[in-house]
Amino acid sequence: MMPGETHSAAPGTAADLSRCQGCASLQQNLNEYVEALITLKQKIINTDNLLTEYQKKCDELQFARRENSTLHHQVEQMLQKISPLQKCQEELGSLKAELEEKKSSLKLYQDTHQEYARVKEECLKTDAQKKKLEAKVKKLEEAAVKQTQDFKQLRNEKKILEKEFKKTQEQLDEFSKQKNEKELRHIGTQISSDSYGSIDKRKVKLLLKELWLCINTTHRLPGEGSRCITERPAKENPGPTESRDDGVPPPAGGRPLQGAAVQTCLAELSMEIEGDFSACGHVGRREDGGAAPCSDHVADEGLRPERETPGTDEDSADVSDRDHCFDEDLQAAVDFFRRPPPLLSPVPSPPLVSLPPLSTLPSALAPHLAECLLHSILSELKIQKISMERNYIHALCRVYVGICRQLGDLERARLFCYSLLKEDFPESEKLTLFIANMWHDIFISQSVINKAMQLVARQRAKGEVRNCLRAFLNWEKNAPVDVGFMVSKLLLTIQLCPKTEFQSSEKFGEDLSDNTWEYIFAIDLLCCHQKWIWTHDNIISKELWPVMDKWIKYRKGHANIAYTPDIIIASILRLIGRLGQLGLKEGFPSAVKNISSVIGMFIQHARDEDIPWGIQLAAVYALCDLSPSNPAEISKILEAWRQETAHSVPSAVLSCLEEVSSLCAEEVG
Repeated sequence: MMPGETHSAAPGTAADLSRCQGCASLQQNLNEYVEALITLKQKIINTDNLLTEYQKKCDELQFARRENSTLHHQVEQMLQKISPLQKCQEELGSLKAELEEKKSSLKLYQDTHQEYARVKEECLKTDAQKKKLEAKVKKLEEAAVKQTQDFKQLRNEKKILEKEFKKTQEQLDEFSKQKNEKELRHIGTQISSDSYGSIDKRKVKLLLKELWLCINTTHRLPGEGSRCITERPAKENPGPTESRDDGVPPPAGGRPLQGAAVQTCLAELSMEIEGDFSACGHVGRREDGGAAPCSDHVADEGLRPERETPGTDEDSADVSDRDHCFDEDLQAAVDFFRRPPPLLSPVPSPPLVSLPPLSTLPSALAPHLAECLLHSILSELKIQKISMERNYIHALCRVYVGICRQLGDLERARLFCYSLLKEDFPESEKLTLFIANMWHDIFISQSVINKAMQLVARQRAKGEVRNCLRAFLNWEKNAPVDVGFMVSKLLLTIQLCPKTEFQSSEKFGEDLSDNTWEYIFAIDLLCCHQKWIWTHDNIISKELWPVMDKWIKYRKGHANIAYTPDIIIASILRLIGRLGQLGLKEGFPSAVKNISSVIGMFIQHARDEDIPWGIQLAAVYALCDLSPSNPAEISKILEAWRQETAHSVPSAVLSCLEEVSSLCAEEVG
């Protein structure tokens, strides 16, 4: 039934019922249509919303595309502008590289030119030195010829002396049978001018003197320079020092033999005296002249020569007394040569041979016999240092220390040990062991020099020698042996010492104190053991120059710079001078020359900068120590300083200036 149709009333109830059911279904369908319509409407609304959003998105996309296009266009424009700048930057980098290359080339060229100028100057100097050396070679050849002739003459004189000695022995044998009274002769007794005609007591003593003076003392122990440890001698050995070669007066009719004959002369003298004079009788006294004993001089040990005034014929009683004293001295010399050196023992015990005390020796023995022999040993050690006769060197060292012990001269023995270690003698650690065995008191002192000597000996000793030294000197088994640490500690002690002051001296001017010198000598010994390169790199460059730099900056008014006392600067300058000698010894003159040039500039500006007088003197002493590196320039600087200074220049400084001038003259001549 379609909507709008009307039902007839005829069908009745059944028709009404069917109509009601149709209406219900229609109503239901209508509701469903309405719901579907509402749903469709909602979907249409949602679709419209989606379309609206889509349209917005499209609009935004279009806008973004336009902006993107604009930005892309701007980027292209920027890239077009940047590309020329990049090219310019690349060109600038290439120009910088070329400029650096040209700078390096220019610097290399300048260095090459300077090197060429230096080499040219050295070549000129070498040519000049070559000419000088050729002249010196000629002189040496002439001197060699002359020495050969002298040697022949000495050999002839030796033969004559041997013949005379044999004759004298025969005469002495005859005298010994006739005389019962025994008397010993002194080697310093004089003879009369006519004593060669007959064999008597005076001639015998002259012959002994000739044999004694066979020992050559014209050389010194290497390393004992113008300012060694003995510039500060102990109180028992006072006296100024001088820097010159020592010598013994030559005997009558000949000159002293060379060092090679020393051992033979000593052996012959000991054997002949012991064999022949032990039974010698008394000879009648016929004294016509005086006595002139050996008066050698030790420059580096502060001892002065002593001479006896000659006697006359009227002083017969004095001559008799002197003759008796000489005989006692001769007996003491015989006893000395008869006594063997102590044997080396691996355990700490006193020497096997006990030496007599000084009070038992004759009064004239120490200044005459002992001094002469000590000088001879030092000269012989210098000769034997480069030889392979190690046993001979050991024996000489034992004898030297034994004589010092007899004389009671502890400081001289300690100086001797110091010199052996500083000059790096062959087997110096073994020599130290011999010295400790001979006289243990040398190493009892607690001074810094003694500690430095023991540290160097501990560094060098090995094996059994080290064990013996440890036993003798009571070393700890695992004691530290760092030389660098000890040097730094000593330098720090010098800088922190609060009571250090200048010591006024008429000879040296404002000088360092004894304690400061001990520290300087100890550092010098340790640095000599470590050699020059270590000393220059670790001590001079890193320890000493920085202190000098701080002191100069403080004087110029720099902020945050601590004050350094003047005495510390003077100590550092003196230490630099001594350490520079190590560089000269090991063959580094250019490095030492650089140091001397810095100190030379310091001296040149001393008056303008108002440098304290004590520091000026220390710088002058240091420059004198370094003078072999550049004698001509240093001589000019020192002479100009001497003329400009308003102070009174001490005599020691004047002596140093004369030495530098003579060194400069030798280089020029």
